[in-house]
Amino acid sequence: MVQSCPADTSIELDLADAALRVALAQGSADAANSSWSGLQGTASSLRGTVDGIACVSGRVPPIWASELHTDGHVIAGVWDFDRPTGSGRDALITWDYVDLFADFGRLAVRVANKIDQSAAEWLMTAALLRADCLQYGSKANRHANRLSPPLRRRHLEFRVRKCAGVDGLQRAARLMAKDFQRAYGEPS
Repeated sequence: MVQSCPADTSIELDLADAALRVALAQGSADAANSSWSGLQGTASSLRGTVDGIACVSGRVPPIWASELHTDGHVIAGVWDFDRPTGSGRDALITWDYVDLFADFGRLAVRVANKIDQSAAEWLMTAALLRADCLQYGSKANRHANRLSPPLRRRHLEFRVRKCAGVDGLQRAARLMAKDFQRAYGEPS
């Protein structure tokens, strides 16, 4: 699952700025799910990239990463999905991954506030790559150990939403969470 939030305006960031580095490392301070730790890393988990800086999970190999680019683009991805125990079957994405959208929204707001772009226009989207290889574990079936089959679409691509200010970022994150739930037949 990759989420993306570029600024819809021209920005040039100095990523040596300690406040920006801290904002990226803090991720979503009030994380909803421990699987991806609310995209929270540490200062030592920051790495330079050609586009900016990345924060990666502490596990080896990493299970998630977030990035802040010099043009203000915020990206986060989670790619480690469980496999049903002893099944040898497709990987599993569960209902609680809906929380990833809120965590990403909080990260985008944190960055927008730090770069004094809280009123700027942003774009937000997401993609679940290889959705056709991920079974779905619904909240309703979590105790019955039943799984829904993978989606028929190879990739689940979310629409691009234009966001005005931090309220727009949070709203777009909530709407993407609903899109995710709807794709898997969950009430949203």
